[in-house]
Amino acid sequence: ELAHMWWGDYITMSDWPHIWLNESFATYSDALYHEYAEGTEYFQAILRSYRNQEYEGSIYDPAYLFDRIVYTKGAFVMHMLRRTVGEDNFWTILQTYYQDQRFAYSNASTAQFREICETVSGQDLEWFFDQWIFGTKRPTIQYGWDYEPASQASGYVTTIDLEQVQEDLPLFKIELDVEVQTADGNFMESLWVENANHSLQIATDSPPLNVAMDPEIWTLAYFQVDPDQFQFTAQKKLPAAHFGEIYQGTLGLTNGQPPYSLELLDGELPMGINLDFTTGELSGFPLEKGSKSFSIRASDSRANPRYTEKQFSLKSLY
Repeated sequence: ELAHMWWGDYITMSDWPHIWLNESFATYSDALYHEYAEGTEYFQAILRSYRNQEYEGSIYDPAYLFDRIVYTKGAFVMHMLRRTVGEDNFWTILQTYYQDQRFAYSNASTAQFREICETVSGQDLEWFFDQWIFGTKRPTIQYGWDYEPASQASGYVTTIDLEQVQEDLPLFKIELDVEVQTADGNFMESLWVENANHSLQIATDSPPLNVAMDPEIWTLAYFQVDPDQFQFTAQKKLPAAHFGEIYQGTLGLTNGQPPYSLELLDGELPMGINLDFTTGELSGFPLEKGSKSFSIRASDSRANPRYTEKQFSLKSLY
């Protein structure tokens, strides 16, 4: 509400197509308050909830004035603008916009806001506004990875292949963080994804256990694992278990070399449901009502084992 008062009372849009200058700013301002008050992890959880929503439409001149495209998609686009122009420039942009006498207790347009962004940052942001403010879609990034021992030194080299696979859409320009997770820590690199295909390599001392796309939640994109990657085939939400019935299911593993080895990373299975840690099969009788979430990591039997991990949920019903 305070965020709404700040933007709404002092700077408003010049006409309804520019409504994002009110509502997107207010929504992101609320998230920024939580970043300050609750910390980065809480802030990223908010952004993840924004990113997980489906959006079909433009922030500018939306089909419906007061829906999530203007609020949460717009807030996430503000977040991406923060990354694109840089932390210091972003806060200077907001201060400059707020203090500009042309807009004091008056109206502003998208073009005028872009002008301030470009003047402060020294960047040509036409591509950003065309892609995220006026555009209606988001990219889909498909990724796969493999690794091998480093040839010239100790340690390992992980090769990550990225592909923009969205259908009937132009290629997007995005800055993307890619993180290799190992037993000794996580190693992240950033790259600009502009072409259809990209590849990068990240060196680590220990074998990679997982590769994460955009772990700090900066990019509005869909991410999907390459179909040829070693991975679980079961959906995150497993079929429900029912009291009085034998439960049988599987987490499913594909594109790996058996036998497999599974481990529970966190969470727990419902009482009475057992997991075979060599096959990924689930069985048993549910003994409690409710839903449980758990994360599983699996490795295969190659000389340089492949790894995959996923979070699942399983509900037990009467």
